[in-house]
Amino acid sequence: MILFMIAILALLAWAAYAITQNAQEETPPPKIEVQDLKGMTVDEARVALGRAFGLIIEDEQEGEEPVDTILSQKPGSDARAAKGSDIKVVIVGTQIADVPDVTGKQSGDAERELKSAGFKVNVEEKETREQEGAVIAQDPSGEKARVDSEVTITVSTGPPTVEMPSVLGKTPAQAAELLSQSNLVLGSSSDTQPSDTVAEGSILKQKPKEGDEVEEGSSVDVTVSSGPEQVIIPDIYGLSVTEAANKLEAAGLIVNQNYTRVVSEEPFDTALETDPQAGTSVDQGTYVSLVASLGPATTSASAGASASAGASASAGASASAGASASPQASASASPQASASASPQASASPQASPAPQPANNDDAEARQKARQEARQEAQQAQREAQQAQQQAQQEAQQQAQQEAQQQAQQEAQQQAQQEAQQQAQQQAQREAQQAQREAREDARKDNSGKGSGGNNSGKGSGNN
Repeated sequence: MILFMIAILALLAWAAYAITQNAQEETPPPKIEVQDLKGMTVDEARVALGRAFGLIIEDEQEGEEPVDTILSQKPGSDARAAKGSDIKVVIVGTQIADVPDVTGKQSGDAERELKSAGFKVNVEEKETREQEGAVIAQDPSGEKARVDSEVTITVSTGPPTVEMPSVLGKTPAQAAELLSQSNLVLGSSSDTQPSDTVAEGSILKQKPKEGDEVEEGSSVDVTVSSGPEQVIIPDIYGLSVTEAANKLEAAGLIVNQNYTRVVSEEPFDTALETDPQAGTSVDQGTYVSLVASLGPATTSASAGASASAGASASAGASASAGASASPQASASASPQASASASPQASASPQASPAPQPANNDDAEARQKARQEARQEAQQAQREAQQAQQQAQQEAQQQAQQEAQQQAQQEAQQQAQQEAQQQAQQQAQREAQQAQREAREDARKDNSGKGSGGNNSGKGSGNN
């Protein structure tokens, strides 16, 4: 009986459990609001959902957000879903970003900018005419790329360099040709500088100097020699020979030690002149001859020498005067005479008086006569103008011809005068030489007479 009762109770308990379980299965779970998961990472979304929903990754895409960032979800944040149901999401599987354009920037700045954007940097170098260190290319450029991927930049190492050749001693034209062979160009060549060692017109200095490494296409500035420095021969008249030589040497000149000595009123060894003459511009280092005084000549020597010099100078002067007088007279007279004669000789002819009609009362006859008179006067005036123009042309032509002849005559006279001056100078030099010889002979004669007188005196004293 007891066992029967236990069985009945167990059966009732099982029936009650079954009824309760079925009732639970037939009751749907409550729906709750779905959270907005966009922008969260997967881990952050799971923490936020807790036990309310499950999370399933439906797809992965490229995006600029970090990896695992949720881009979209189903159901969305504006829906309600059964508690415990799953939410499907699309996440960032590969992060991408815009590649910055760094061309034209310096390599250091370019690397920092690319790394700041999340990229690795590979640097390649190339010789170009761009500035050294500048980025001349990049790959990729102007597009999006995977973050942490590599961007290759090409950096300029500057133009190719060449060794500077020497252009010293060459003319600018020769230097330009030589530099072109090394892909260089001649720059400024307007600077000049005197030089005793480099010929005029040749290059004295260059910049950059020989052996320097320079960029292809660089320009080379040069300084051109203007030849030896020019100096003005100073005036040394009245100085002693020693003082004159010192003054000439101080000016950068070389004094010829074989002085020319002439008779003059100045004391012995007084400097008189130089050859070339004082005031002449010459190259530094030019040889200069010095003319010095022998002192006043003796009376006899001076007279003979002066006569010889005077005769030579007088002959030269008279020849010069005779040769130059005639051309000047003829040249100065002709143009004025010819230029003024013709136009005046052909002065305007006067019109012939108008013929008077026989009958003074005939008005028509008088009118016709006046017209004929006017016509004749006009014709005469035209002829006079033509004659005057022709005379002027002939006078101008004649004046031009005579002017040319006069110029030729003046040139001839100039040449004759220069020849005469040279002859006079030669005569003066010969006269001076004659004076020196006469004085030397006089000295010898005086020396011989003095020695003869002394000998005779000694002989008579002994006897």
